[in-house]
This record gives sequence, structure tokens and C-alpha cells, in this order.
Amino acid sequence: MLYVDMPGGTAERLRTEIMAARYRHRCAGAVLDYWQLVSGRPAGTSEEEHLRRVAEWLAAAAKRLGIWVLVLAQLADDGEATAVCRTGLNRNADQLYFIRGDADLEWRWMEMRASRYTPVGDIGSKDSPAFRIAFPGPHFEDFNAHADGL
Repeated sequence: MLYVDMPGGTAERLRTEIMAARYRHRCAGAVLDYWQLVSGRPAGTSEEEHLRRVAEWLAAAAKRLGIWVLVLAQLADDGEATAVCRTGLNRNADQLYFIRGDADLEWRWMEMRASRYTPVGDIGSKDSPAFRIAFPGPHFEDFNAHADGL
């Protein structure tokens, strides 16, 4: 595992680090936390266009390099994709998962929203979560394992 801490990292540095991770360190994948924080937007380019290009490059790199890429993104308060996400990240993702929450509940749950190559799986909802974020942690745990006493 290789961890690269690059707050405010540019799209060009992201490209360099992913290529180095793949070829120099033989990494099988990459995690980008958070997509909206990738900087280096060229002059005269909108934020939407910049982030769309980053998402397009990540999708192409995953295919070309034979790696997986997990991209974390901040969404609107209602949990839906912002206009920026819809035109960039959503169009380039093979699968979309949402971490949901409710102020009245002490846990969060995960839902699968879309999948390009596989059927969309039922991995939970507010009333029937399959996984939930547990504390201390945070980390996901199998909600049904606790319900079954496992």
C-alpha cells in the first residue's frame, strides 16, 4: 500500500502519482479522496469542465493501466449528485454508491445507485441497511451479522 498525501494536488500531479503507483510500485488501484479538491484548473475552464476532464482521465487511466479507481465525492445536502457530478463523475463511473444518513438515526448506510456492467445490487436502504458505518472507526460492518447475533 502506498499513501500519497497531496492536499490541493493538481490534476497533473494526480496523473503523475497514479502512473508512478502503477508502474513503479505495482499498485493495483487508487483511491481519490475527494474528487472536487483536485486543483489545477486551466485558465478559461469552468469548474465543471475541469472536474469532467479529471473524471474522464481517471476512467481512461483505469482501463489503460488495468487498475481500479475508487473516487470519493462530496454531494449536495439532499444526497443527490450536483450538476458538476452529473456531467462529470456520473458519466464516467462504472458503479455508483451513495453513503446515506438521517439526522434521526445514529448510523449511516450504503446504497448502490448504478452499475454499467452488472445488475444494480440491493445493498440496503434506510429501512433495511445491509451495511452500516460503525463506531469506533468509522468502518462499514455487515448490519445483518449483528441482527443475527454474529
